[in-house]
Amino acid sequence: MHHQMSRIADSLSLKKSDRGLSPLIVLPILLLIWGWPLRSLAHGIVIESTPVQSVQLRATYESGEPMAEAQVTVYAPTDPETPWLQAIADEDGYFLFTPDPAIPGEWDVQIRQAGHGELVRVDVSEDGTMSELARSSNRFSGVSGSPIQKWITIVAVVWGLIGTSLFFARKSAVHQTNDVSPSTSPTLNK
Repeated sequence: MHHQMSRIADSLSLKKSDRGLSPLIVLPILLLIWGWPLRSLAHGIVIESTPVQSVQLRATYESGEPMAEAQVTVYAPTDPETPWLQAIADEDGYFLFTPDPAIPGEWDVQIRQAGHGELVRVDVSEDGTMSELARSSNRFSGVSGSPIQKWITIVAVVWGLIGTSLFFARKSAVHQTNDVSPSTSPTLNK
């Protein structure tokens, strides 16, 4: 029995004369071969790309400083009152979006930050091609709302200024008529 065990131990032991690979080398190679596909499958990524027409906008202040992280709202032509997309521009003021080619018409893109803003209109044709139509005027860049709301606000401010100036003008006129000069005032002697 002892002889059998020594023979088994001799067969398992490594001799310098053996030309085979040692288990210390074979084991890591096997683990590497079997482990490599498992690791890549566990963290695999599939990226598909489809070339599409997109709109890239860059918002900057007049000084050239980018409107970093500005609020961007996109309105589709089918519902110009409800945002189709709301997003944030990157730190350089860039924003990229792809309008739905199934919805042709004029898309409005509003970019706003800290009371400043701009509206860009992009036309998407029936065949999916795009072109920039117009930019809004900067007259109302800090005011939100429809044009009617903006004009009502302007009229209300002007009306308030006129009313305030008339109030003070009337008060001044009443104050002057109530002033009595000392030369014309009767004196009471007792």
